[in-house]
Amino acid sequence: MAFINYNENSLSVNIKQFEEIGSFLDVEIKDSEVWEIAREYEEIPYFTNIYQSLLLSRIVETAKNIYSLEMDCFINGRDTHLYNRKNNQWTAISSLEELQELIN
Repeated sequence: MAFINYNENSLSVNIKQFEEIGSFLDVEIKDSEVWEIAREYEEIPYFTNIYQSLLLSRIVETAKNIYSLEMDCFINGRDTHLYNRKNNQWTAISSLEELQELIN
């Protein structure tokens, strides 16, 4: 049960797809992890950015460790993206199907 109510207007338009990718890779983010980071700030942080940062950074790490994919992410509220680098070119990944194409 989630206790943090994330403002959907501050989340990436691809957040559901990123969560689907996370689920495929067995990546799970708990509210307690978000709270632990949020407590370090003097002013109220953007919880959505903390959540997305945890989710995408774990996706990047897991995809690298399991599938040897070179990935990165950019976190800034709705302007949040997941990228894969192949043949020296960065390409946005916005769905599980796109990730699975890279794996296969």
